[in-house]
This record gives sequence, C-alpha cells and structure tokens, in this order.
Amino acid sequence: MKVVVVIPTYNERKNIGLLLEALQEQFAGMDHDMHVLVVDDDSPDGTAQVVKEAQRCWGNVHLLTGERRGLGVAYARGIRHALDGLAADAVVQMDADFSHNPADVPRLVAALDGGADFVIGSRYVKGGRASAEWGTLRRGISLMANLGARFIAGLYRVHDCTNGFRAIRASVLERIDLLEAPPRGYAILTYLIYQALSLDARVVEVPVTFSNRSMGESKLRIGDAVEFFINTWWIRYDRRERFFRAASGGLSGVAANLGALALLHGLIGVPAALASAFALEVGVVYSFVWNRLWTVAARRAFAPNVLYRFALFHLISVPPFILTFAAFLLLTVLWDVHFVAAQALGILPALFWNYFLGGRVVELIWAKLRLRVAEAKGERQHIRRRGAGSSPMDGDVGRLD
Repeated sequence: MKVVVVIPTYNERKNIGLLLEALQEQFAGMDHDMHVLVVDDDSPDGTAQVVKEAQRCWGNVHLLTGERRGLGVAYARGIRHALDGLAADAVVQMDADFSHNPADVPRLVAALDGGADFVIGSRYVKGGRASAEWGTLRRGISLMANLGARFIAGLYRVHDCTNGFRAIRASVLERIDLLEAPPRGYAILTYLIYQALSLDARVVEVPVTFSNRSMGESKLRIGDAVEFFINTWWIRYDRRERFFRAASGGLSGVAANLGALALLHGLIGVPAALASAFALEVGVVYSFVWNRLWTVAARRAFAPNVLYRFALFHLISVPPFILTFAAFLLLTVLWDVHFVAAQALGILPALFWNYFLGGRVVELIWAKLRLRVAEAKGERQHIRRRGAGSSPMDGDVGRLD
C-alpha cells in the first residue's frame, strides 16, 4: 500500500527537517511504500528550502507550495495532490510541530491494515491524553471545541473530532469534495470526519498522546476558533444552503405556531391552553409540509404513502409537543407570562430535544424502516424463487434487490 503523509507548514523551518528525519526512521520498519508530502504556504522563514535539501537525501519526500489561504485549503490541496499526483492508497494527516508523535504513524497505518477506513489519533479515548503542560484554559478550549464538533455537527460517536492526526483510505477521500466544499480553516478536521461517516466509512480511534510544540509559534488564532464554530454549523447541515434552508424552515414554523396562537386566543378568544395545543398542531403540520417539500428522496422510498409519513411525523413530534405545552402551562399559570411569550419560551426545550435527541431518534426509526423494507424485499424474492422451482437453499443465498 502506498501511504503519503501530508504535512501542512507555515514557518516551520526549525521543525520540518527534524520531523522528516524522524519519519524516515519510522518508515524503515514499515512494510508499506511510505512517502511524505510537505504542503508549504510560501513560508517566509525558508521552510521550503529545508524540504528541498531533504529531498536530496530521501527520494520519498515531496514538496507542494502555494499562497497562504488557511489550513483547510492547504490540506485540500495536499490530499488532492497525494491522490492524483502521487497515486496514494492512503493518506496520513499530521502537524509539523511534533505535537503528533512520528512513532504513532505505524500504529495508525496498522489500523488501516486491520480494516479501518478512517483512523483518528485520539486524545479522548482510553490510553490517549493531551499534553501534561496544558493549563486549565487550554484544556477547556480544547474540550469545548471538541464537544462543539461532536454535538453541533452531530458526530456523537467520535470522541476526538479536533485532532489533526489521522490515516484515511484513498477510497474514502476520493468520494469527498476536496475542492469546493471544505472550510478554509481548522473546521476541515471536522468536515472530513462528517463526510466519512456520511459515506458509512469505518471510523476507528487509536489512543495517542498530544504534545506541546517545543520550537516555533502556534498558528491558532482567535479568528480561527470563531471560524471553526461557524463552520461546524455549516457542516451539521452538509452545505451552507442546507443550513439556511433548515434555519428558514424552523423560523417560519415558529412564526406559524405563534401566529396561530395569537389568532386563536388573542382575536377569537379560544381558551389559552386549547389555543396553545392547536397552535402546536399547526406548527407540526407546517413542519411536515416543509419537510415534505425538501425531504431527501431516498427517505421517501421507505414510507409507503403520505398518510403513513404524516402519522410517523406526528409520532416523532410527541416529545417536543409535550415539552412546549408543559412549559406554556407553567409559564402562564404559575408566573402569568404573556401567552405568546410563554409559547415562544416553551419552544426552546423542544428545540433542544429536536437537535440533540430527536435527530438520533429519527435516524433510528429510518434505520429500522430500511431494515424492514430490505427484509420484506428479501422475503418476496425468496417466495418468487421458490415458486419458480428453485430449492429452499437456493432462495436463501439470493441477492436482495
């Protein structure tokens, strides 16, 4: 297997030569065809020159230069060159500052040999750890960023979404948009995991120890952190237009809910509790229609008709309905909050449910539906084959169409 280690650099002259030497020592004990691609963003300190000198010693060292446009762009260029220009079967991502230990590269590649598609060097699984030199603030920032990536982007199963030490099969990377969609900055790390999981890749975490750089300066800035969290929301909805579409659908659904409440109770005089329940139903129906217009075509195939989907959508909406209605009653009865404000505040716990728990419930339901459809198709095909004169054993090994 040809493996290319992609290392983005900017002003890493003090580290890159030592890192290349350390990697060559690790490569000597590996059975794969190992290469290194340094992606330098036109470093003014002469990083590229050090790499060029290393190329005289090792023929497996490659250099790709370009203007500085962010970590995401550098990784996208590097990975694309590794796949197209170097014909890599797998790519390893790592930093140039020794925060990622070169001695862990064989372990990450070994996980690919073991059947994984996407291997993460993880600080937050058993056996992994962050730098002992990190203070409370640094640890807090790292944990908050990682939790944000997990629960905003929906990567619940992954423990370390923000460490850039990975090994990824080319077969996965070839199916990811590496030119138009990736974020420019550090959110590229979350983006790649999200895309891999969307492709049903087998993601494995290998424990590693993250170390502080001893030479050079960190490139992480406040602006990078802000961009990371903004892009995490984009990633959650796969593309920016999907984010705006979901946001506009949610806001217009809230408007329909509150508008119906104001009409029923404020103008017509329907009792507040009854008006709240009816307004919530209006919101559910509105959301169903909105989702019906924008739903993924693949999911439509698993629901036999509109009435079935409507009933299923109502079933999924029961928990947020109860949360909102209960909050409405508490706020209006106990604290005498204005009925529209109470309904609006009651929507907040429902939003929390829908975002952090409801999505997982929906995914579970769709998974069970897909399984039942597959089983039903398999049973029908089994019967057809037996009716055509095949033996029962023949029917058991038929392909499910």
